Amino acid sequence: MGDGHLKYKIKNWLELSVFTDNLAKMLDDGLLFKNAFEIAGKHLASPVNRRLAVDLKEVFLGEGDTGQLSRYDLPQFYLALFNCGQLTGRWPKALRDAAGFMHQIAPVIYRLHRCWHFVLGALLIRILFKWIILGQSQYLALTILAAVFLLPIYSEAVRYYRDALIAKLPFIGTWTIQLSLMQFFVCLEIAYDSTLNVREMFLHSISAIDNRYLRKQMLASVDQIDKGQSFAAALQAVSFVPGGMAAVIHPYEISGKLADCFHEMVSQLKQIVEAKIEVVKFFTAGIVINSGVLFPLTLIIPFFLPKNMLWVFYLLMGELMGFVPLACAKAAYDEYTKKAAGLNLWYTNLKSKNLDL
Repeated sequence: MGDGHLKYKIKNWLELSVFTDNLAKMLDDGLLFKNAFEIAGKHLASPVNRRLAVDLKEVFLGEGDTGQLSRYDLPQFYLALFNCGQLTGRWPKALRDAAGFMHQIAPVIYRLHRCWHFVLGALLIRILFKWIILGQSQYLALTILAAVFLLPIYSEAVRYYRDALIAKLPFIGTWTIQLSLMQFFVCLEIAYDSTLNVREMFLHSISAIDNRYLRKQMLASVDQIDKGQSFAAALQAVSFVPGGMAAVIHPYEISGKLADCFHEMVSQLKQIVEAKIEVVKFFTAGIVINSGVLFPLTLIIPFFLPKNMLWVFYLLMGELMGFVPLACAKAAYDEYTKKAAGLNLWYTNLKSKNLDL
């Protein structure tokens, strides 16, 4: 999500969340799928959301193809929950989860994906103007910064490496992993009591992970399922899954209560993800300051400065663009650690355990 080449960008996330929640309520009350879509779609003010509602109805009634939905800047998780609802018949549950995600988490992920290149831009400015001859550096810097801005729009490979970078960042990376695990277990909980076989459950649940890098890593679990391994052993084969997760799942699997286990995992991970959202919001607020104020100034002001002042200006702007998001993130992180010590302890304990299978 958040890739610039898409034709339709979702701007009103709250409205889409309300639409999805209303859809869940009407289907739960027994309304026909087509009628529920038409009624819920009438109240959408955004032209993009109205068009999306029509396309969703056509695709999931079998009157259109999935290519219609690829035109929208939608989270993978949102579409995966619609697929889960269709495959399992558990539409109300799937749509309620989708509505909650679109209301709280999706806008934060969108901002992270849109602003990552400004962080790289700040680092480039600092490096270039320390080591490159000032007479050439201005044009070279502008070229590289433009490339950093444009590459995510046109290259799937760059979007993959962007996701890999995000997954490895301190704090933000841990949050991304926790979010990906939450997305996986939400779909697995819905799919578990359906007619899908274990391999299909895993594949559909993996498709719900928004982060491309982590989604690819998660496919290692499918290889284990193909070898006849258990749920716990399959997850243990994934490098970013805490070892304690397999240790928690194993006894539930033996006792035949995996549904309860998946529900517990979803509940704990949701609490962690939502507790960290405020931190991510602070961090992205710093990036917005960079992208909306400091970055444009970095491109415009040099044209009005004497050449001998450029190196001072770029060093100053580079320092500011690196400092602002980090200062915002630190302030939010300090507040988070006061409020979420118990949740941190649960996840830390999972990381410290291992299961020998």
